Amino acid sequence: MNPFLLAVYRAEQGDLIAVAEIGREMLASPDPLQSARGHNFMSVVYAGRERWKDAAREAQKAAELAPKFPPAYCNWGFALDNQGKLAEAISKYQKAVDLDASFARWYTIWGFTLYRNAKPAEAVAKFQEAVRRDPSDPSTYSFWGLALVQKGKESEAIAKYQQAIELDSKYSPAYDAWGYALLGQKRWDEAIQKFKKAIEFNHRSSTPYFGVGVALYNQKKLDDADDWFRQAVETDPENTLQYNLWGVMLFDLGKMDQAIARFRSAIQIDPENPALYFNWGEALKKLGRNEEAEEKFAKARALSPAH
Repeated sequence: MNPFLLAVYRAEQGDLIAVAEIGREMLASPDPLQSARGHNFMSVVYAGRERWKDAAREAQKAAELAPKFPPAYCNWGFALDNQGKLAEAISKYQKAVDLDASFARWYTIWGFTLYRNAKPAEAVAKFQEAVRRDPSDPSTYSFWGLALVQKGKESEAIAKYQQAIELDSKYSPAYDAWGYALLGQKRWDEAIQKFKKAIEFNHRSSTPYFGVGVALYNQKKLDDADDWFRQAVETDPENTLQYNLWGVMLFDLGKMDQAIARFRSAIQIDPENPALYFNWGEALKKLGRNEEAEEKFAKARALSPAH
């Protein structure tokens, strides 16, 4: 398969490891468009790990290398939105649409952003635009469902995930997202079933492993949960979000030394994330190591002065 098409397919399935491998190979290409595609795929990888500054940087590089490459602007917009820069994000989506108004994905991501920013009527209009352009794309319904979850509408979200799966019964991201919606409803066993279905169709995505761990954690099956968290970070060792959340759960269990080890692992990957230093500081404070804790809090404040 063509490397570009393979990376697109892997990205659709949530396989960040494969996308990163293909993206890095493309970065070295002397062809500006091919290199731009590499940077764009790296933006997808960083977005999947919620490293928004890195995601924006890679998308911007892609746009600079290939100014008429619409996916770069779409990913750039998504990364900007997740940094609280809505107006800038919308301008990037508009640029993607101006370059290619026929592609459904730009409208899908734009709709997701609008929903996240409490603009539901505008968001639905964008999702409908996406469906009009391509009613067979399961990702539109999956993103629509994610937007509904963010508004606490898990039942409506599940209906969207079902639509996605009706279009593609092996569409792993929809099973994964369905599992997280079920977590929101505290339907732990059903959530585990959906996560395991997601793993069946794509064992290289880390998020369903983590989801199983969360469900087991909430069922007080702590040793089993820990095993699944470990599988998640082994599947994607550069996912700081999962290290951080694992650390938070260990913190809640009073396992401060283990929690600190997870926060430290995350910081080795993303040393400019203030939340990681703050959480590390809280764990140190619980251990009575107040001077060290204050050092971590100071670092967090330096990285995020507004908080």
